[in-house]
Order: sequence, then structure tokens, then C-alpha cells
Amino acid sequence: MFLILLLLVTTHGAGATDSPEDEKAFIEWFKEISARGSQEAFDRFAAGEAPAPGVYRVLSIKDLDASEAVKNHFRAGIAKRQAGVMVVPADRISSVSKLLAMTPTRVLPDAELHKRLPAPPSDVARTPLRSAKLINTNWCGTRTGIKSTGLQRIFLLETVGLIDFCEDSYRESKGARIEVFKEALNATVGGTPAMAHMKRSVDGRGMAALSWVTPEKSFQLRLVTDDGASIEKGAALLMQIAEGIDR
Repeated sequence: MFLILLLLVTTHGAGATDSPEDEKAFIEWFKEISARGSQEAFDRFAAGEAPAPGVYRVLSIKDLDASEAVKNHFRAGIAKRQAGVMVVPADRISSVSKLLAMTPTRVLPDAELHKRLPAPPSDVARTPLRSAKLINTNWCGTRTGIKSTGLQRIFLLETVGLIDFCEDSYRESKGARIEVFKEALNATVGGTPAMAHMKRSVDGRGMAALSWVTPEKSFQLRLVTDDGASIEKGAALLMQIAEGIDR
């Protein structure tokens, strides 16, 4: 069994205003739960138990099995992200040109996607991505042989920036758990609770992210733009994309 903590992705390393003691407590706690999860997975494997399908749950910070210092770390991170656009130092957000240079141009054929994925990729034809250029497709989630539970697609939308779209049939990731804090859910996509946040660097770039989980798949959208002054528009664009995806 392994643990996918979206709550960590969305709160840790966010320039949170928690104390050094809370930060240290979080690091130690994360090491502990990671080791515990690995041991539990090994014990089940040794006993010949088949791993259960991936699961998703929403929990409150107050119900987390952790010290108050760890809980304070998460509260600080969530408060920071939900206060508005986060301002980060220069070079913390890469330029679109730099990301393009690092991204190989590779689009996998539909036949290969259908052969290796447990479910067809979501249709984006009714979203603003219909006018974007698909420059890269890659596997994400869990890999087993040639099979993969998820797909990553990277689009270039002219005058806007790069959009990274990942979807994962997490229930096919045997033993996986996705856990999200209720306090971190600050948006909705088609009635599904979601997490959204924005960053703007002092050198003028911007990043917006949106993630949500359905009973079948987890979804993540991320936009990187050189026009950080308009990152709020970028966040609105991600919501338009999310609402238009044929799931």
C-alpha cells in the first residue's frame, strides 16, 4: 500500500508561516507514516494478500492522527494558499520557453493509449484546449509492465502558456489511498469538491493549479504563464477547462 497525499502537495512547501518546530514535526511525521505504509504493504505481500483497489477520502485536520504541531503546519499552509495569489521569489516559476525546451515533442497514438490505459482519456474537445497544441503525452500514476493507470498531456495555448493535464484511474492503483483535507477544498468542478491555488513570482510569471477527484479518476490541471499579472484569468481558464472535460 502507498499513500497519495494531495493534502501534502497542496500545503507543504507553500511558504507557510508555521514555526520551525511545526515544520520539523511535519517532516518527522511524514517519514513515520511513509515507513509505516511501506511496512504494512510488505506484510500484506508476505501474507499473500491481494491489495485492495485505490481509495479516496476527505478528512478534517482535527481528525488527523498527528501531533498538534503537524496539524498547525497544515493549517498554516492552507491559510496561506487560500488568502489569495501567493507571491514567490524570482525564478521560482519557470518561463514558458524554458519549460518548452525541457519538454520533448511526443504524442502517443490513440491505439497505444487504449491498449495501455484502463479507461479512455477524457475528451477535451469541448474545452478551451481544443484550440491548443498538444505537444507531449506521457504516462502517470502507477506503472505495471506496459500498463499505466494515468495519462499526462501537455498543451501549448498561444498567448496564454503551458497547460499540464493529468488524469489517473486511481482505483486501478492497488493499495493506493488519496487523502485530502476538507479545509483545503475551496472550489467545485461540476459539483465535485476541488482545490485551487495561484502563485505569482516577483519577476512576472504565474502559475495556477486545480485538482479534484471523482469516484473513477483523479484530475490535476496546472497552468504556467509568463503573464503573471493575469494569473487570475488563468485560474478562471482552468475552471472552464475542468467544467468542459467529458469525463
